[in-house]
Amino acid sequence: MFHDAYVHGSNVPGRAIGHQRPLGGTVVEAADRAGDGFCFGSDDRARWVARFPRFGPVFDSGIRAMLAVPLRDGSTLTAALVLASSDPHAYGEKELAQAIAVGRSIGPAIFALQGTAVSEQGIGATAPPDTRPNVMHVDLRAIDHNLALVRRLSQPGKAIIASVKANAYGHGIVPVARRLAASGVEVLATGSFADAIAMRNAGVETPILMMGGALPSAVPELLRRGLMPTVHCLELAEAVAASPGPRARIYIKVDCGFGRLGVPLRDAHRFVMTVARMPRIEIAGLYTHLPFSDAAGRAWARERIARFDDLVAALARDGLAIPVTQASASAALLTGIADRCTAVSPGALLYGLAPIERSLTGLPDLQPVMATIRTRLIQVSPTASDRTPGFEGRYASRVRSTTGVVPFGRVDGHRAPLQGSGAHMLIDGVKAPILGVSLEHTVLDLSDVPDPKVGGEVVVIGQSDGAHVALEDIAGWQGIGVNDVLMSLNGRVPQMVQES
Repeated sequence: MFHDAYVHGSNVPGRAIGHQRPLGGTVVEAADRAGDGFCFGSDDRARWVARFPRFGPVFDSGIRAMLAVPLRDGSTLTAALVLASSDPHAYGEKELAQAIAVGRSIGPAIFALQGTAVSEQGIGATAPPDTRPNVMHVDLRAIDHNLALVRRLSQPGKAIIASVKANAYGHGIVPVARRLAASGVEVLATGSFADAIAMRNAGVETPILMMGGALPSAVPELLRRGLMPTVHCLELAEAVAASPGPRARIYIKVDCGFGRLGVPLRDAHRFVMTVARMPRIEIAGLYTHLPFSDAAGRAWARERIARFDDLVAALARDGLAIPVTQASASAALLTGIADRCTAVSPGALLYGLAPIERSLTGLPDLQPVMATIRTRLIQVSPTASDRTPGFEGRYASRVRSTTGVVPFGRVDGHRAPLQGSGAHMLIDGVKAPILGVSLEHTVLDLSDVPDPKVGGEVVVIGQSDGAHVALEDIAGWQGIGVNDVLMSLNGRVPQMVQES
């Protein structure tokens, strides 16, 4: 990486200039298209943050250059991220995906991949936040609270394999992983190579379990990066055994009846013993996944967990004691299913979400990590109920008086609710029913909102003067699961992270 590099950029061709150690080439050309500005980068976090305090998370993501455009009043805003490195192989498609995720948190971005602008479409200056005033408030203090609850629900002495898959369930992989690592979880588990590398680039040293999804040809790269692959078929095991280097620590996944990924339970004993005899392999863990949400699922999971326990015991009798064994996740923890394993793997619970029906157990005091999503009214139409004679307006015919528009649409991860669901947002504690959702906007019925104003705050998720909209409410209104909502929002809404 370079140290303290600068690039001046301009929308006038030929005016981009590299300073100190020039980034050069089409990186400079990309900066050229962005508008008059400069790009600053450093390997020294203290120097970076001293110059750009708001963008510490950008540095922590592994990105080392940022383009800022001077405004007429002399202040600056981020116009682009430029991936910059003296190593031509430093950035690949996975790293680019992570850069895009970071870039979305501060606005439209320019990305240069190995010195080449990725696409003209990605080139453009970032608009000030008020041009699309949506923000997600991620409260990391809730992680602490929920993790403490997980430890109380777990049997004494059990290790915690914290699930941070899918960008930490859409909450942001770097801040969540750093918080969990600082809290002492034993393992972080993800299926995303990009997320795993983002954690390492952010300084997270906790062991990382790759939960599956890679082809055998990817195994050498996983091992080179110090990641623990999940083995669920013979081809993956053979790829690990054939990889150069020291003995590789792996986890084996068993399918105990869920029917997705893993060695079938009936074949698991023979498979595990076979892998244990392969060269350069250390079986560090054995796990399964048994999610459920209702009483029938709980009975099924209890019986399947007992069979997994029997498998672990049989392997031990045959001389193979596996250090980490795990069968219970959030649902089993909440419903008190006991097992003889050495670890648990919470996912939803860590983020303040309960994956089971409330009737199954008295739900504990969970705190949502996604504390709020807020936006603002960009239009208030007091006469929206006026209708052209002979023509029924799409929204006008459905309100008594006033409508409002917020810039929170499908592009932001929002979806149209089911008819009659009662879907609404909150304005000063008052329900504003959702009339319609389009690509970039949502139209609200403001008939019951006293004196609404352009710029007025609108709560999509969270508290407003004693009223509350939960993530579970959004899922119910849209007729989908909570995870579906999280993945719709994933990486689409700028985040404000609260650490203390």
